[in-house]
Parts: sequence; C-alpha cells; structure tokens
Amino acid sequence: MPTVTSIILKDLKADKMFGPSCSVCYGVCNDTIKDGAPFVVGIVRTDSDTSIPRHYHANCNMAQYKLEGNSIILLGPDQEEVEFNRGDWLFVPKGETYGVKETGEPYEVIFCYVGVSSKEEAGTVFIEQAEAGQQRVKTKAKVIREQKDDWEYAAPLYIGFGIDNKIVENPGILAGTSYPPPGAWNRRHYHANADVQIYWIDGGVFNYYPRFTEHGTFAPEPRKELSSGRGVVFFYHGVECVEDMQKIYVEPPKE
Repeated sequence: MPTVTSIILKDLKADKMFGPSCSVCYGVCNDTIKDGAPFVVGIVRTDSDTSIPRHYHANCNMAQYKLEGNSIILLGPDQEEVEFNRGDWLFVPKGETYGVKETGEPYEVIFCYVGVSSKEEAGTVFIEQAEAGQQRVKTKAKVIREQKDDWEYAAPLYIGFGIDNKIVENPGILAGTSYPPPGAWNRRHYHANADVQIYWIDGGVFNYYPRFTEHGTFAPEPRKELSSGRGVVFFYHGVECVEDMQKIYVEPPKE
C-alpha cells in the first residue's frame, strides 16, 4: 500500500539560482520522494530588495500561490506589470516569460512545476541566456484573485480551487487552498486518479500522497494543523478538475 512522505521545510537546503536574496527550497521532487515525484513543489522566500530576472520554463507549466507579501509580476515579452498579492494564484503556461519587479517588500510563495520531477527538467531559461530568435509560446500568464468553492468540502474544510481547467486552459493540475475553522476534521479517503501534495502553511511541512494513499480520519479528531487559521495549499497531479480525481471514502474497520 502506498504511504505518505513528509518533508520538513526547515531541513531543506536553499537554492540561490535567482540571486543571493532569493531562497528556493524544493520540497517535493526526485531528490525527496523515494519512488520519484510526478511534479516539483517548493517554496520561494525573498528579502525586501529582491527582483527575479525574467525567465521561462521550457518544459512545464508553473503555478504559484502567494503566501505572504505583495509583488509586481512582469508578464510576457511586453513586460506587462500585474499585481500579485497575498491569497492570489499565478498560472504561467510553458514557455511564457515572467519575472518579478523589486517593490521593497519581502514575499513568500509556494510553487509547482507541473509534470516534471526536478528543477533541471523544468528547463528554466533566463532571457539574457536565450538564443536570438528562439520560439516561445505567446500565451498570456494569468493571476487568479478569487477561488472557486467546492461545496462538498465547504463545511467544515472550506476548500477553494484557484487553478482548474475551467479557470485556465490545459493547466495539467488542480490546485487550491483550505482554511478550516477550529474543530474541523477530514473524513478518511483516497484519490484513485491523482497524486496529492499538501503543504501545511504554519508547520512548514510538505505531505506527498501517491494515488490510493489513505488520509483523513474515521471520526471527528481535530488536529492542531487544521485549527491554526492559516490552513493548507494543495496540488492534485494527474487531473484538471474535481470531477476527475475519484475521491473514494474509506469505511472504518469492523470490530
């Protein structure tokens, strides 16, 4: 039976590929998941004087959720300036150029490279490194400011989806957040069609559940993490909408 893998953010070594004032920690990737990861999920933290050079990912779509701070994203070849604030989602299609303008404010985001297993597979290319005349997709990236509620979960877990195939075209992933109130609990279940990554915001823990991995409880059993107020960010790999993930509830064992 597949089992959960937990990765602690504070135990990860920071990557400085975007500059000395920007730390990138890769929580879910081939280096941390024994049998290989179907996507890459990590955290970016910056200082107040940080800008991110314009770049694109040649081999994957990219999704981000802003955990803290506000910033200005530079989108596309025309460097369109778009606000990207706490609680917003950002979706960047494969090959789309983006960067971050220095605003004097530190920020933190969680990101997902869709359908690749390492940062190397993402194929990150900085614009100054790009060959002249190289073809790049012209599709515009998108900032999503309002999530779509899933009413099956709405009480008590208050789940909202920021990225699915009704919000953006061919995302390759289903992503959202949950901010449950004190006393909330999650009925035990698994997903037949999706690998799941759940990031506990306050605890700084990545939990990776391969498809068919059971999680949740059989009865009300409030957990400290579910009552923290900051909730979780999740990514489902292998599906693009709620209807396709085949959530199967598990009955408690008979005594």
